Amino acid sequence: MGWFYSDAYGTIDSIATLIANARSVRPKIKLAVATVPQRTSIKGREDLVENTNIYNNLLPSSIAKWATTQSPVYLVDLANNYDCSSSGCEAGCDVYGARSYEVSVTINGGPNAWSAITSQSNRWDSQWPIVGWVYAVSVRASGGDAIKGPYTDTKSAVAQPQLASPPDNINVKATAGGITVTWNPPTDAYSDSIVEYNVIYWDWKADHCHYTSGAAFTSSPAVITNLNPGTNYLYLVAVVTWNKNGQGFPYIANNAVPGAGTPTVPSGLVVQSQDQTSVRITWSGSASAGGYHVWCRNINEAGSKLHLIGNVTEATCNE
Repeated sequence: MGWFYSDAYGTIDSIATLIANARSVRPKIKLAVATVPQRTSIKGREDLVENTNIYNNLLPSSIAKWATTQSPVYLVDLANNYDCSSSGCEAGCDVYGARSYEVSVTINGGPNAWSAITSQSNRWDSQWPIVGWVYAVSVRASGGDAIKGPYTDTKSAVAQPQLASPPDNINVKATAGGITVTWNPPTDAYSDSIVEYNVIYWDWKADHCHYTSGAAFTSSPAVITNLNPGTNYLYLVAVVTWNKNGQGFPYIANNAVPGAGTPTVPSGLVVQSQDQTSVRITWSGSASAGGYHVWCRNINEAGSKLHLIGNVTEATCNE
């Protein structure tokens, strides 16, 4: 319910599946299923409160349907016996002292629209700063959801990152059970202290519930194996350069479909003029394609060569 992969009704279905799977191994298993306590409020996630309430209301009647004589299912009313709500969580405060630190950050004087950043140690590092950005930071200690110390005075600093650029000429090729990524090292400022490249990959299909993964390599190529092959199992790939100062900005490369082989040439290409300066391009896709590159050249310009103008991953059109 908390990661947008499902809702209250889907979670009930998942619990039913879990029970069925457990009984397939041990038919006389005894089970206890608990209601879900609320958590402290997260800005913009009011759906968590609603979904938690719906799930807890559905659970008693669902348990009555799941229970059998040889495999009883018992309701555990955790939500009403654990002191935690959207306004505070007293039950979560059972450790003395600072369990973590909350960092409030604004950039260039803008509003802090997010909940405080939590750090488990006495350090916080910004990610992908831009030269000249002004960070204003204050910190407070946290002993739990209901025990907070005061914020420190705000301190400011101007970002002057010395990070390497992404690699050049990145190419992603699908293999029978994974992907191979190749690239040319960057040669611009701060590339003289590169220590590794992080290849980030994930299945962008929401119903596959795939977490972001990564693998580090000191040089090209990056060979990643043990991915699940299959049609429409698309992996988005990004490459990040690390130097002695940290990680630079990622470069989003093309998709790949492990085990799908070389896709066929797109067919049915149609170019429609939209106005004096733009066109709409459509084509028929291939189930084995991880994405499409769109190239163009100026036929009215002598010596004009094809160059890449689009990297399309989720559609068969480009404007």
